[in-house]
Amino acid sequence: MTAEEIWREKSDDEVSAAMAAIDDYTEVGQQIIREEVARRGLTRATIAKVDAGLRADRIARAVRWQSTIATGSVVALVLNVLTHLPVLTGSSTFAEGLLRFNDVLYAVTGLLFVAWLHRAYSNLTLVGTRQVTYSTAWAVGCWFVPFLNLSRPYAIVDELWTKSATKNTGEASTRGKRSPIPGLWWVALLGTAAVEMIGLRAGVVAPTFWKTYDILSLSAAVFAIVLVRRVNRNQRSFRDDLVLDEAV
Repeated sequence: MTAEEIWREKSDDEVSAAMAAIDDYTEVGQQIIREEVARRGLTRATIAKVDAGLRADRIARAVRWQSTIATGSVVALVLNVLTHLPVLTGSSTFAEGLLRFNDVLYAVTGLLFVAWLHRAYSNLTLVGTRQVTYSTAWAVGCWFVPFLNLSRPYAIVDELWTKSATKNTGEASTRGKRSPIPGLWWVALLGTAAVEMIGLRAGVVAPTFWKTYDILSLSAAVFAIVLVRRVNRNQRSFRDDLVLDEAV
């Protein structure tokens, strides 16, 4: 059976979906798909409708998975907040118990947050212009590249925040949608890392110095919780818009 015969046996929806994602195929594949679309007389409106439906389904699955990751991430972040209760209350047996697992807690929080970031950033490629500044792989990889990890994670999170709020409809619509939350989160996170590095290398034991670390770490966790919840809330509306596009 030839490639042309295989495509002739596919449904209109399958052919329309392939046409909507035509760039994913080789030049030969693209030619075969276009010929099949022309043979069936499928219109651009039909292809757009099928494409919107497929993207709506992908968004629905992605947001469900993303919400699960976000829940775990928020729980981990809340536990991180609780480990710094002594800064606020003077003492906390529960917080002191959590501190024994501090390294594990930070590792789990980081992995969950990066997994959530990758999923949320990928969702931007399904709505609006479908354009993002960086590849979705960079949402994970940028954390592990020296020097680049001092700025690229912030750039991706800031873009995610803004384009989630505007449904990725274009640069002109980002005005008024920017927020200080991503910047405050990043400053607090870098500050936490810097203070810890200085303290450990210099062997600082002064309580006041480490209280600065606690305050910065607490701030980073709080801003991250706000960031995750707001982006998730904005992205839940993506599917509704795609369903409306499908119905038109």
